[in-house]
Amino acid sequence: MVSWWYIGRRLAQTAVVLVGITLVVFWVIRLSGDPVLLMLPADASQQDIQRLRELLGFDQPVHIQLWRFMERVATGDFGTSLRFQEPALALVLDRLPSTVLLAFTALSVAGVIGLPLGVLSAVRRNSVWDHAAMAVALLGQSMPIFWTGIMLITIFAVALDLFPSSGSGTIRHLVLPTAALGFLSTGRVTRLVRGRMIEVLGEDYVRTARAKGLTESCVLYRHALRNCLLPVITILGLELGSTLGGAVVTETVFAWPGVGRLIVSAIFARDYPLVQAAVLVVAVMFVVVNLVVDLLYAVIDPRVRFGSSRP
Repeated sequence: MVSWWYIGRRLAQTAVVLVGITLVVFWVIRLSGDPVLLMLPADASQQDIQRLRELLGFDQPVHIQLWRFMERVATGDFGTSLRFQEPALALVLDRLPSTVLLAFTALSVAGVIGLPLGVLSAVRRNSVWDHAAMAVALLGQSMPIFWTGIMLITIFAVALDLFPSSGSGTIRHLVLPTAALGFLSTGRVTRLVRGRMIEVLGEDYVRTARAKGLTESCVLYRHALRNCLLPVITILGLELGSTLGGAVVTETVFAWPGVGRLIVSAIFARDYPLVQAAVLVVAVMFVVVNLVVDLLYAVIDPRVRFGSSRP
């Protein structure tokens, strides 16, 4: 049972985290240099540079810029993109569905493949299936995403001409980016499920279920696997953050029109408002997903309870 006190406390923690992320991004992005110098031609006069700096508000002290930025963020205004001359938040929200589609598809593939592969590896421990599954998991965790993406393009797009190498719009465009992004998560889920299943299969209640004459599939999926879901859900929640972060590399390699690719272009252009808006939106998604994961604990495992009173 989840209490309102627990939910309120987690929401307060979430707000503190988001404020901290906003402050860090604000300070770090300004270490990259002056965006005004990128927006003007090389032969621009000092007067032109100063005029544009005043127009954008960069002539003010940093603490005043921070205060004004926090005031605007509180109302949902992240300013205007320096490169596109459009509201920064609108640009991010326009690209967000593509990134969410890619991330959740990759995570779904990791769950669909990793769960049964981990169960199979645990049930057939030290067999050929177990060694093959662990080899795949190790390979998935060892290869960088950008290298996996390049190899997939080389084999399936260039050599075999089965899938497009870049762009979006159809399911075929989604296959290679999903495979590159989901391969890493698949390996982690497989290893986690295998380790947890080996522990659970040795518990007394599993032996009791078998002694009652239940079928092996019933024992595995109704009794053993259900008790493995809590750590799996935890790792999937964390993997979503990693997947969103990995989407920056994947979207760049496959020219996928999502937030990750937008962030890369904004960083090179020193587009402060756009970078800040994109990072904060991704951060909001990450903390919300982790809050949902915590609340799902009580739904999946009735033994998990969150206190209804203050500790």
